[in-house]
Amino acid sequence: MHLAEVKDDEELPPNRSLICHCGRHAKSRMHGFCIPDAIGRCPCVRQRRQCTKRCICFNCRNNARTPDGCRCGEGERNIRSACTDVPGQRRSKCPCYTSGSSCSAEKCKCKGCGNSFGKRTAGKKDVKKKRSTKCTSSPSPLKRKRTMDFLKESNSFISLGSWTNIEICLLDTVESFLHCTCFLPTKEI
Repeated sequence: MHLAEVKDDEELPPNRSLICHCGRHAKSRMHGFCIPDAIGRCPCVRQRRQCTKRCICFNCRNNARTPDGCRCGEGERNIRSACTDVPGQRRSKCPCYTSGSSCSAEKCKCKGCGNSFGKRTAGKKDVKKKRSTKCTSSPSPLKRKRTMDFLKESNSFISLGSWTNIEICLLDTVESFLHCTCFLPTKEI
């Protein structure tokens, strides 16, 4: 039995748990849905019960629950209008706006509130904290010393050139061996 088959004067089966989705395809959210006093298509209103959390209706007037508050626009870098529908973009998921209530300063932590039912006034918590400077472990370039100055202070020395005496001796030995055996240098290994 589908909802379309149920007539207005018929009672819905009591054992079947129905959820409503009234107002999902509405162009505007200013219009309320699931109104208890009005005769409509809402299965919850026809059964004379309140809409539950399982119902996915928008701007519902048939529930006693109030939203816990919202945090719209909290992590956004660009300041834009939150808690409102922007034409040509996705609808707002703000629980305060969808239930048709205003954003309150006590419960909501939204930034850039544009709720048409009542905007949230900024509190003391909205003041932006200044970022602390990053602490680096390496010293600044002004505190670094040049190699020769550091070696003089530490009483160390560098032999002239980048080769040690053993490496120079080994290179001369290999070179004289190659000349004696008449090997010509080639690219093959």
